[in-house]
Amino acid sequence: MTGQPPQQNYYPFWALLVIALDVFVIRALAAHGRDITS
Repeated sequence: MTGQPPQQNYYPFWALLVIALDVFVIRALAAHGRDITS
């Protein structure tokens, strides 16, 4: 990459979005992990 992306001001929004998705994935795995492994 050659420099900063123009969407640099949206970094806090993307950080919160990624954290929310991580929480969703972790909750889904915690709730259904036993179904996947069995």
